[in-house]
Amino acid sequence: MRNWLKKSALGLSFFLTLSSSSILHASPPSLNDFAYTAKLTDAKTSLRQIDLPVEVYTKMFRQDYGDLRIFSADGQAVPHQFSHLETVSSTKLSNLIFYPFNREQANIEGNINIEINQSTGKQRLKINQSLPKKNNNSSEYQYIIENSESPKLRKTSQKSISSLCKLKLYWSQSERSLILGLKLESSDNLQQWRSLSRKLNVSRLNYGDSQLVRDEVEFTCTSEPYLRLTWLNQESIATDAAVRLTSIQGFFTQNNAQQSQWSNFAKPKYNDDGHWLFQSNVVAPLVKMEFKAPQNGLLYKGKLFSRNGNDKKWRYRDKITQYRLNIGDSELQSNPFSLGKINDRYWKFEPSIETKFTESQLPEIRGAWRSNKLLFIAQGSEPFQLAFGNPHILPAKNSDLNSLIQSLQQTGSAVDTVLLTEIVNGKKSFSRDGKTNWKKIALWLVLLLGTMLMAYMAYRLFQQMSDNRATEDKSKK
Repeated sequence: MRNWLKKSALGLSFFLTLSSSSILHASPPSLNDFAYTAKLTDAKTSLRQIDLPVEVYTKMFRQDYGDLRIFSADGQAVPHQFSHLETVSSTKLSNLIFYPFNREQANIEGNINIEINQSTGKQRLKINQSLPKKNNNSSEYQYIIENSESPKLRKTSQKSISSLCKLKLYWSQSERSLILGLKLESSDNLQQWRSLSRKLNVSRLNYGDSQLVRDEVEFTCTSEPYLRLTWLNQESIATDAAVRLTSIQGFFTQNNAQQSQWSNFAKPKYNDDGHWLFQSNVVAPLVKMEFKAPQNGLLYKGKLFSRNGNDKKWRYRDKITQYRLNIGDSELQSNPFSLGKINDRYWKFEPSIETKFTESQLPEIRGAWRSNKLLFIAQGSEPFQLAFGNPHILPAKNSDLNSLIQSLQQTGSAVDTVLLTEIVNGKKSFSRDGKTNWKKIALWLVLLLGTMLMAYMAYRLFQQMSDNRATEDKSKK
């Protein structure tokens, strides 16, 4: 009897301890463990990809995207991976060849011709020698620019096409402050021209103690071999203040490159030190930011800081100047500024001017990041579902799909792109600030203490029964 009681008590203790241990070791996550789900559209290929929309980035918690899974219709988690093939910089910067013309030269038809090298088949431009000669007082009015990455100029395969999406202009000017309007067009034969944008502005001007420079213009991406830049207000500039381009740089983006997505953050709030505080609402690393002024006549100038937690130290990021100014007939808006890749959530701006802006004058702050393609194996039955949003779920093991992707690309095989249907809120609440879930920890502690208490009670019961048995044996003797 004694041995049976001892074995029963020890068995009970072992069973309770084993039970608590199995509970504490988290099982693989299921669809119901996530705050949000969204069904994916059907496709035919086994390897598929998703271009994640902004709503996913704002609803995930983990900066490593670990709180995201894909499940088949029967609840099986399928292999997935963010594409690493497009995370490298996909932007190329090159100096461009250009040909300046004054207004008289630009108005002559056939001012520049295309010459084709018979041996290589490559094109190059040749200026018409009969054009009127420039004099010292003639102002530059128009430019023909060669798109050095155009397939027609490079004679390269279509797979390596890069599109020209932005120009950076360098120019000389004798006046201290100028705003220049321009238009951009593109062509493949110098005869028919297509507009690439609405009216654009570049400027270099002095405003108070600041020099405000806007020297980059973005437009509809093009692979055509020639661009035409025309000044719109050159005739209003004094002859002795004529603007002359000294250099043009082109920003080229690969056709399959990652695209930037933008998200609006909440308006900043003043703290007791007179600094602005605001937060990023996406888990992705930010590559650009801009302060969108709500009205004309606003200049924001100061230092930008960031950190990834309220208990962290602020890290200096950059000195920035953002503005929206109305000068004459032109409105001048600053360009977004680059950040590299900063994965911090908390931001601070320390203004370097004494003006305290009213609530209506504070800017709308926007951040941009590079979107990622999410690839997965269609393993199991349709429809597949995307699940995301749970800071306590660890990242899935790397499925290493890159070798498979590369093999498919080399064979020319397509990967089907699937879309998200409506995002469903599962009504699960999690703390976005990443703080420890003490309530959950407390429940586990109660479970452990209860298990230990039951084991102790079983052991005490065994001792008491053993003592009673010993007393009975003595009395019998």
